[in-house]
Amino acid sequence: MTGGDAQSQVPSWSRDVRWIYFESDRSGQWRIWKVPPEGGSAVQVARNIGGAAFESVDGKCLYITSTGEIEGHLEIPAHRLTIGMAGRVRGDVLAAEAVAMGMVEGNVDAGRKFVMRASARMAGSIRTPSLTMEEGAFFKGRIETV
Repeated sequence: MTGGDAQSQVPSWSRDVRWIYFESDRSGQWRIWKVPPEGGSAVQVARNIGGAAFESVDGKCLYITSTGEIEGHLEIPAHRLTIGMAGRVRGDVLAAEAVAMGMVEGNVDAGRKFVMRASARMAGSIRTPSLTMEEGAFFKGRIETV
């Protein structure tokens, strides 16, 4: 898809057809990248996570499907992260928006908003301008609203 010795897989188009998202091992580990369809330099979209990436219908969210547990710092500052009920993140998260239904062990920095559903469990710090915590969610840590 993009040349070189790296492997690339699971391509998907952005809704505005300006980008092709794909997973590649070009950085030495499987990560999510995007590249213009006419070619050019690939841009890493997410750090410390690989998987298939698909944009929402309105193009405002990037959905990443990944199996297993995510360890390490996860950076998707322009997108929304949703941690499913069986999901587990061990490390810090930087995202525009984040929704937790599973477990988070680390700090969350959500630029727009962070939502903890009733099934969520979290130990760490939250930094966000907007926080929603459903009844039943467990949280141990510090909250900073900005």
